[in-house]
Amino acid sequence: MLLLSANRVTDPDVLVDALWVRPPRSARAQLYNLISNWRQRLGPHHVGPEELIETRPGGYVFRLGPHQLDLDAFRKAVAEGRAEAEKGRHDVALVTLKNALDLWRGRALADVPDELLADRRRLLEDERLAATELRIESELAVGRFHDALRELPALIDEHPYREQLYAAHMRALAGIGSRGDALATYQRLHRTLTDDLGVVPGPQLQALQQLILRGEDPLVPQAIPTPVVPRQLPPVTARLTGRDKTFGEICATLQRTDGTPPAVLLTGPGGIGKSALAVAAGHELTSTFPDGQLHADLRGAQPTPTDPHAVLGRFLRALGVDGRAVPDDRDERIARYRTELADRRMLVVLDDAASEEQIRPLVPGTPRAGVVITSRHQLRALVGIERWTVQVLASADAVELLANVVGGERIASDPSAAAEIVRLCGQLPLAVSIAAARLAGRPDWTLAELARRLDEHRERLDELTAGDLDVRGSIALSYQQLDGPQRELFRRLGLVTAPSWPGWVASELCGGQADQLVDQLLQAHLVEPLGCDAVGQHRFRMHDLVADFARERAHVEEESAVRAEAQTRVLSGWLARSTEADASVNQKLTSSRSGTAWFEAERASLVAAVHLASEVGAGTLAADLALRCASFLALRSYNADWEDTLRTATEAVRDQGLDHLLLELLDASCVVNRQLARNENVIALATEQLGLAHELNDSDAELAALGNAGWAARHLGQIDQATAWLEQAVDACTPQMPNRMASRAFTGLAMLYRDVERIAEALPLTERALELERLEGNPRIVTICLQNYGWTLYELGRLEEAEQAAAEAMSLATEINDEQSSARNESLLADLQVMRGNYAVARELLERSASTAQRLGDKLLEAEQLISLAHLAAAQDRPRDAVGPLLASLDIWRELDLPMQEARIHARLDLTYAAAGRTALGERHGRAWRSILAEHGLDVRCLRLAVGRAWPGSERITAGG
Repeated sequence: MLLLSANRVTDPDVLVDALWVRPPRSARAQLYNLISNWRQRLGPHHVGPEELIETRPGGYVFRLGPHQLDLDAFRKAVAEGRAEAEKGRHDVALVTLKNALDLWRGRALADVPDELLADRRRLLEDERLAATELRIESELAVGRFHDALRELPALIDEHPYREQLYAAHMRALAGIGSRGDALATYQRLHRTLTDDLGVVPGPQLQALQQLILRGEDPLVPQAIPTPVVPRQLPPVTARLTGRDKTFGEICATLQRTDGTPPAVLLTGPGGIGKSALAVAAGHELTSTFPDGQLHADLRGAQPTPTDPHAVLGRFLRALGVDGRAVPDDRDERIARYRTELADRRMLVVLDDAASEEQIRPLVPGTPRAGVVITSRHQLRALVGIERWTVQVLASADAVELLANVVGGERIASDPSAAAEIVRLCGQLPLAVSIAAARLAGRPDWTLAELARRLDEHRERLDELTAGDLDVRGSIALSYQQLDGPQRELFRRLGLVTAPSWPGWVASELCGGQADQLVDQLLQAHLVEPLGCDAVGQHRFRMHDLVADFARERAHVEEESAVRAEAQTRVLSGWLARSTEADASVNQKLTSSRSGTAWFEAERASLVAAVHLASEVGAGTLAADLALRCASFLALRSYNADWEDTLRTATEAVRDQGLDHLLLELLDASCVVNRQLARNENVIALATEQLGLAHELNDSDAELAALGNAGWAARHLGQIDQATAWLEQAVDACTPQMPNRMASRAFTGLAMLYRDVERIAEALPLTERALELERLEGNPRIVTICLQNYGWTLYELGRLEEAEQAAAEAMSLATEINDEQSSARNESLLADLQVMRGNYAVARELLERSASTAQRLGDKLLEAEQLISLAHLAAAQDRPRDAVGPLLASLDIWRELDLPMQEARIHARLDLTYAAAGRTALGERHGRAWRSILAEHGLDVRCLRLAVGRAWPGSERITAGG
């Protein structure tokens, strides 16, 4: 099979079907082993730079390279012989064709059972017969009539209905002067056709008989009537857009002259533009196929596809066969069709094929006749054919298609709305064309108006109809071809709003036959494969418009209880898997990578699942999913998704009165808002949390709320209020309190004490928090506590202990692949290196930390890292170099609305400008920090100028502190 399609991709399913009449479940695995075995066996004999058997996305390719293949040599020699004959050099053609046929020894694939490769054997035998006929034509052209006559009778006995052989026999007999025998040969054919098939010989044979009866030379080609040249292709109605690469590849395949029948298959969903590509290629290649083009709409998407027997009848009549001479027998009609095409350079375009069985009788299978097939199905059993799965347009190409209809000026007036229209059309050419037609028919509409209409998902398919163009109708044709179980799965997949989903989702929706049903939907191009994700799950998706149609049918054909139950099963499946992955992320270092890899693969689907749970009123599922995802989203700094899922779930449970879940969500929402420095939000959330905790008499939640409120107040510069809340939280800690709750309280108060330079009081709090988190065993939280402990030791001047804490934190962060924690550790290590005078090492650490902060979009980390850069410059007595980082940091703190941090930067700029001799600028910043401290009732200790390595000149400010 690989050699028969040498240098072309062979689909694994084609190989499986060829190897097993009834493929076992392990067929794919066995095929993989077979390929590996052949690679090893052929490896020692292989020459050339490329791999002999190459694995490609669509299957396997046997790369011949410099190796010899008899079939390849045969086809090349036949192509050369045909070219010589067309130039009139029949003596050269005769030698070349004889050499080609001498490569044959017995029948094709003689040692392969008929049930496996019967079709391929027939095609090869047809190639051999066509080459033999061509060689006989050259023998006649050079007058070697007796050589031809020695072979022709046996060939006629073997192929009793092949008119071209009879024609060659008649001409050879006439060439040696036996005109009576030539006429007798015609009568023999006439009797055979009328007795066996009920038809008469074709017009070319009849014309040849008349030449011989008149005594004219039958070897003069001009005496034979010119064959009919059909031109059946539909007109090209629009310029192709965004298809240059695919169009070029298709044309190149159809123009090849290596002796292989040029055959192309274009597959894809309805409305993707397959037919437009096929017709455009046909018109482009008119000169390549001068004998004409045949076209048939096979109506494969209709309830009753076109009968290929009827198509053959139409084709034969188009080729000049008298209607009375068209055979009724199916096999004989196929044979007559291939006979008529044997020597014609003709293109056959078969549009919208339903199945391989419908296609096979219509494929010419000769080296001179090309075929282009389009289908909504993959037609995997078609072999020896080049395949393209036609994709949606790129966004820019889809906008260009829109502009081709509505005009470039209108698109240029609102390019963002144009981009939104093609996005909402899923970049499907049919949908974009309909949108363009709607706009062209309504010049009073703005592009934004159509975009708004399309954005209403439940009405989008209503908008995408214009005249006889209808996206819903196009998808419906494919839907109607599905059987009951296929339709059921298709509808229920429309209820899954995730942008992609793994294979187990289908199992949850339909049970045991999921793999087979998904494969059938793949073949119909109603589902698209996305390959394997990072954890080995096969992933799939539906085009947005197809999903709209599926969801629409689900609401029409399914009871609401059935829909809800199906959605709940899928959501519960995601919850069970996310719970397991969350435990891996939070508890087991050795397996945390598999947990994070699973979350990474499912992130977008999980966000969609939270929204779906909220929409269908499954508040508990929405909350549980959001909470199970939170640790991973925090770990990877997916802050937008983190906030979005928690906000969505919070709204759902608040509406449903699920108070205990609401407490958990409010606490988690405080954490993400703290990370985003949205401290006013934290105060509001913590206030709601505190009130609800009082109401439910939940002391743990009350403690968490106090900690959240104190944290936010501290960052807002409300030190007295923050101190009250955080000391109250620590006082409320009891031995019975969960470790995590107590740890957060100790950490919050420790950081407040550090803010007001009560460092010695902060140290035991950070030690206690670290001790509790080590008992809990969450590696990410332990890393954060180690960092807090390290910073506190640094500020006390205990550098060796600080370095030990930082080193342990770095090791742990690296093991769990926590980039954010690693970057914060690098900042701590950099400050420690500055203290030791290792400035080059410090700069390298800070540059790496800055790169991570910018990539993660972590503004807090970026601002802190800029302060460390300024600290490094100041330590090296380069005050001017410290100004830039400080000003950049100031911009971030202003953006985040953190006044105490702003005051700290103003104070450092006051001292830095003074050191640089720019006193006036320094005084301006001095007034700024004094104003902020006065407004918030803070003293100069909050500026933290004397912790760690004191800022140069800080005694001027802190002396009166």
